[in-house]
Amino acid sequence: MRITFRSYAKINLTLDVLGQRADGYHEVRTILQSIALHDHITLERIDEGIAVSCPDQSVPGDEQNIVYRAAALVRERANITAGVHISISKRIPVGAGLGGGSSNAAMTLLGLEKLWNLAWSPEERLALGATLGADVPFFLYGGTAIGLGRGSEVYPLPDIRLEHLLIVWPGVPVSTGEIYAAFDRHWLTKSPRRSNITVSCETAWRAWGYPHRLLGRAIEAGAGSNDLAEVVGARYPEVNRVMERLRECRTRCVRMSGSGSAVYAVFETNEDLQAAAEALSSEPWRVIQTRTLGRAEYWETLIEKRGIEGAATPYRR
Repeated sequence: MRITFRSYAKINLTLDVLGQRADGYHEVRTILQSIALHDHITLERIDEGIAVSCPDQSVPGDEQNIVYRAAALVRERANITAGVHISISKRIPVGAGLGGGSSNAAMTLLGLEKLWNLAWSPEERLALGATLGADVPFFLYGGTAIGLGRGSEVYPLPDIRLEHLLIVWPGVPVSTGEIYAAFDRHWLTKSPRRSNITVSCETAWRAWGYPHRLLGRAIEAGAGSNDLAEVVGARYPEVNRVMERLRECRTRCVRMSGSGSAVYAVFETNEDLQAAAEALSSEPWRVIQTRTLGRAEYWETLIEKRGIEGAATPYRR
């Protein structure tokens, strides 16, 4: 049996870092959004072991890969002796803040549930995802959602539609751990009196203060921010240069996604998007035209047509 998933990327429409938690992670408030850019994840049952393959040499095939760890976690929790070969076809840049690895892991969880005839409850599935990484549970929802706590507490929001998005990746992989450590140092020196309560209230207003029908327009108009952007820009000047170039175009909003280094811009029309893509064509960056993906479309298109061999019906959440 073989099954192929579209493993969709995400952007952070807002990202507020509220401080360190007792467990060493960071308390965040973020609005997460699925986008149409995706990898392909193909899972095939084998007799034993875990094999991960990817033509992209930057993607490891062992325990360093979150996909491998996802498969190992499922085998352990479900006491499975069968094996799986997982093939990854990458289109989402690695280390770009677009959630490619977390999305791949989430699709591995869903695929193995189907492949090995498991039946996790929604709570079990989300707990497995959170064990692997803070962003993984979001990809078990898709669409628009708010992430709380470490980002792994996910609550769906009404879908936000942004039809004209340009993702620009400067080719610089960024370590999330490195950026949060730098943010902590920056926070202590630049904002020593910052109040967690105050910031939390500001964030709640950003996320919930707009009627849901206006939230998309507010984001499109530039409401919200990414608290990590200043730190990333200081360590990786090319990210700042991307943002400066995009601001020269007819954009509605320019923002870094996650801990970087990808930057996205929202445009009012396709003509404005095409003009920006043309203006950036001489730069040594990867430029990707895409759009947001609503939750219904996310689940309807998650499994590729003809993506299942040996199964009668697609996976349903």
